[in-house]
Amino acid sequence: MNSRKLNREKNESIKRAARLQWPSILQDLAGLDDNQVSIKVGKKGTPCPVCADGDNRYSFKNEENGGWACRKCSIGGGDGWTLLMEVNNWNFSTAVAEVGRYLGIVDGASTADIDDIQRKLDAKRQQQAKKESDELKKHTQKEKAVWDNAGKVSPDHPWVSHKQLSPHALSVCRQSDSKLLIPVFSPDGARVSHQWVAQINSGKFQKRFHCGIPTAGGLVEFGATASTTVLVGESFADTDAALQLSESDNVAICAFSASQIPATAEYAKNKHPQSQIIICADNDDAGRQAVEKAAMRVPGIAVSYPPSGKDWSGYLLSGGQESPLVNFETIDTPVEVVIEPKEEIATPAILNGQELTEADVTTLTAMNDVYCHTVVGGRHVIASSRYCSITGETTGFEPLEQFNLNSSFEPAATLFCLDK
Repeated sequence: MNSRKLNREKNESIKRAARLQWPSILQDLAGLDDNQVSIKVGKKGTPCPVCADGDNRYSFKNEENGGWACRKCSIGGGDGWTLLMEVNNWNFSTAVAEVGRYLGIVDGASTADIDDIQRKLDAKRQQQAKKESDELKKHTQKEKAVWDNAGKVSPDHPWVSHKQLSPHALSVCRQSDSKLLIPVFSPDGARVSHQWVAQINSGKFQKRFHCGIPTAGGLVEFGATASTTVLVGESFADTDAALQLSESDNVAICAFSASQIPATAEYAKNKHPQSQIIICADNDDAGRQAVEKAAMRVPGIAVSYPPSGKDWSGYLLSGGQESPLVNFETIDTPVEVVIEPKEEIATPAILNGQELTEADVTTLTAMNDVYCHTVVGGRHVIASSRYCSITGETTGFEPLEQFNLNSSFEPAATLFCLDK
């Protein structure tokens, strides 16, 4: 086999083998800690291994390709290869070689050796997937035991009085020791977990989802079983407050977070297609952004913000009495405007004061597939595709004053040179 082809196949095998291995690769080859390779850290963020600025600007996004992001770095983020190169000051060839050595794919390995390594890595991934599945099963069984053994909520529970929860809200909750449990359902109606609330100090409460169980897309519906108006709220207390202030027997649906408002609004419309969906949103940036996204997914929905304060629970507790049904506003769904292209009128092609022949235009069009003018680091350069032994193709850059055209583009090339 051609050595260049074998080398390219080896490097492709290294890149394939690196998939899903990025947490360990980045820890061992770039010195990242557990939090810097954990997607569970999420919005909390960690110090950036590239710019080392701040303590929460960086986040790890994707275990499959090593995706990451930083709000401070000039490059903003990238994949695992980018992170390796930035942290270690490597070029791409060095990064591939080092990852290959780390994974056991060394120089001189045959295609059969590489395939065997790939099979071992696949087996390792399967073992990891089984481990995660077993852990989820364990967490699910534990959560179910907590919920099944919980009883009715005591009216003396401190969070009940603190938030002035209604009988409608309490009817779906349970209590386990000092914790009030709020059920979390999937859109298909299955209970998947719960959110617990417990007092930690006088007037202060802690609120968490049961650990180890994904709750994305989770919601809880309470109040009436059907109504002409459906109220969608962010937190459980906000949703209940909006229901109480409406002074009507309405359906109320809690999304648990602003980010889940759009999906919950869509669920509400699908389940109650004849009802008016009103988002009882928080009066902050996150709430307004959630409303905008929901309007893109659910035409005809409405929004109602609290007359004062940030959220509906705070408004109720401050003595507010105005119903969210009084001044709600229907959201105009953005309409896609389609602009019909105008009929093109043939005009002579002119470059540098010279009228181009049909042959010139054909040649210059072909040049567009090879060359591109751009700006890098404040300098005008010509970019072109070139062969690379690692990736098969790379992009080269030449300053205008050093640029030499492929002779196959003569004589139209002289017109291009004039335009420089």
